[in-house]
Amino acid sequence: MTADLNLRYLEKQWLSGQPAERALRRMLGPSDKTLAVLLRHHDETDEGISDRETWIRDDFDFLLGFYSIIEIAMMIGFVSELPDAFTKKHLRVLNHPAVRRYYEWNYPLDLPRRLRERMLFGIGYHVRKDMVLHAFFYEFLELTKAVERDKDMESFLWCLDGGYREDEGGASDLDTVTRALAKSDRMADATQRPPKKRREVDRALNGFCKFIQFCEALDSLIQRLKEQPELAEAMWLAHAYWFRRLETDMGSDLKKAVLFLARWSVGPKDKAALRSRVAEISKVLSRLSAPPTTQWKLQAQRKMKRVSLVMEESRESEVSQPIELKRLGIDWQS
Repeated sequence: MTADLNLRYLEKQWLSGQPAERALRRMLGPSDKTLAVLLRHHDETDEGISDRETWIRDDFDFLLGFYSIIEIAMMIGFVSELPDAFTKKHLRVLNHPAVRRYYEWNYPLDLPRRLRERMLFGIGYHVRKDMVLHAFFYEFLELTKAVERDKDMESFLWCLDGGYREDEGGASDLDTVTRALAKSDRMADATQRPPKKRREVDRALNGFCKFIQFCEALDSLIQRLKEQPELAEAMWLAHAYWFRRLETDMGSDLKKAVLFLARWSVGPKDKAALRSRVAEISKVLSRLSAPPTTQWKLQAQRKMKRVSLVMEESRESEVSQPIELKRLGIDWQS
């Protein structure tokens, strides 16, 4: 009963009335070809991705984020079983060729892929059940909510992802934000300006501060989960789009932006504290640039267990299809 309530809670918080639900509705409208074009890799066409397409694709990113949350919830026993109706509804999305190409090839995301496998074959990642992990999970949800719903952070991440915007305050892109970060008075003006009076570049500068806070909070959470490396890595994977890119040119730009803080004009006593703070932030970004388990010394016996939950084989074909999925009317080979 509790597991059912937990699933309803996650649906209410991360699906109902949220951008993810818009993506679900869009699955009913466009043709397969239209969806394949929408979810293409940004390098597939010379013109790249339009602003309109970006907003629609964001809805699918939110939906995949919801699937990542469900996968972690299943992994720790926060949700113990997925109802047939839920599986039938969402497996059709995860099975769609255009959507699969989007999250498996164009922009690889491990957790939605794991959830698809769990739904198809009844096999999934699990850790030892412990109610303490639920508290860590709630903490993770709050951090994820901040990075996905905060308008300031959205403005900064738009810049960080190579985006460009312009309003009455001028241009806002990563170069503009980086140059502004080098000036303490410019940062002070942006952070003290009331939200309703902020221009786009002001929001991006505030978003930079919030993104650093998010990174530090998630890093702290991950470090506290060393005894549960599988869960720690799953939480990292949920935001892997940004963290994997810390080793790319985008990551270099972010690290450069952080180093620009050290150029602030401050007194001798504050200079040492400022440099220490910049070094601390740089270490956090460096740790987050790779999965945590690649940096930890794990005991050999602590291997991920893949537990078979519901694996029934059909006697009919060479490649067997789980009977449970046939009952739901789902073709797992789609």
